[in-house]
Amino acid sequence: MKLFNYYSLLICLITLSPAFSRAAEVITTQDLNAMAVAETLTFSNSNKTGTTDFVTYTCSGGTAKFDISGSLINICLTGSSAKVQTSAIEDLKAVAFRYSPTNVADMTFSYSTDGSTFTTLAADASSIAGRRVYILPTTGKYYIRISRGSTDFYIREMQFTTEAPCNCLKVELQ
Repeated sequence: MKLFNYYSLLICLITLSPAFSRAAEVITTQDLNAMAVAETLTFSNSNKTGTTDFVTYTCSGGTAKFDISGSLINICLTGSSAKVQTSAIEDLKAVAFRYSPTNVADMTFSYSTDGSTFTTLAADASSIAGRRVYILPTTGKYYIRISRGSTDFYIREMQFTTEAPCNCLKVELQ
């Protein structure tokens, strides 16, 4: 009977072991208007910089800034060469954002590992009018840049999917 108890204990330990756990995805949604109202999004630099406890957004070019559009606070990408860039985000896997007007087709999404050299990425097939989804090539530390094409548009919500690396116990069976 004792042997059975040891085997039971061993099976429980193996089942609950980190070797069988996976890295968990965390989705951080930032409703810019709600955060501004709650004062968890603060502005500086003539409303060109917005800071949260997760990320800092910096607007440049054109007349890009945080402003009111449609009675809500948005990142307003208006005027030629308008863009917004984030600070580095650790363990980033994907980015999605909601914008208006929903018929804007020529925006550009880019990512960088160093904050200066950016690579353009095509939207994921799950994107729909008014919501774009971008899956990064690998999970990592990235800066994100969203640029205006020929049409002004307004970002009202950002969503970041992060996935911490797995600290899993690796077991080799021989």
